[in-house]
Amino acid sequence: VMNDKSIKGFQQVIFDKNKILAKNFRDCKKIYPFNYEVNDRIILSYYFLNILNSYIDFTKINSIVEIGGGSGHLMHLIKHHHKTKCIIDIDLPEVLIHTIPLVNSIFPNLKILLPNEISEINTHTLEEYDLIFATPNQINLVPDNLIDLFITTGTFGEMTKKQIAEYFKFIQRSGKNKSFFFNVNRVEKIPFNQEKID
Repeated sequence: VMNDKSIKGFQQVIFDKNKILAKNFRDCKKIYPFNYEVNDRIILSYYFLNILNSYIDFTKINSIVEIGGGSGHLMHLIKHHHKTKCIIDIDLPEVLIHTIPLVNSIFPNLKILLPNEISEINTHTLEEYDLIFATPNQINLVPDNLIDLFITTGTFGEMTKKQIAEYFKFIQRSGKNKSFFFNVNRVEKIPFNQEKID
């Protein structure tokens, strides 16, 4: 995919060859530093990180919000390869109970703030913690003009239009001037319980 030149124009992703971390599966296996199997999620996360590296100078990124980080693969690759100061993962409680132990096993020395410990999120909180795990009903605790980069990969495909609109307002409100929004949501996979969803 990274070498494909058939897509032209504004939709084509232009990779900065000097900032590519992994060009293929072999590179992923070689540079992946953790004691876990390199699976399809890790490969996809390296692909996303290659795109981000091509467009963003991570030395200027202090705070990241990942909406629906899932098992945290992209989050821990960014943390390892770029040493970004603070990443906030906003996800459902039933997902966070799996993500937090995994990320904590990978980075046992990082300072982590859990959802039940959050009273507010501000500049001081971002400086004090390396990882913050929050639930969707806590996005109002993130103040205006605080975040450098927002990431969502596949999560909006599981939400209603109303929920997505709330996140767009959140991103617009909480993003710094000239902040970035990395949005990869091409697949719709809305779970439902026999009720029709608009």
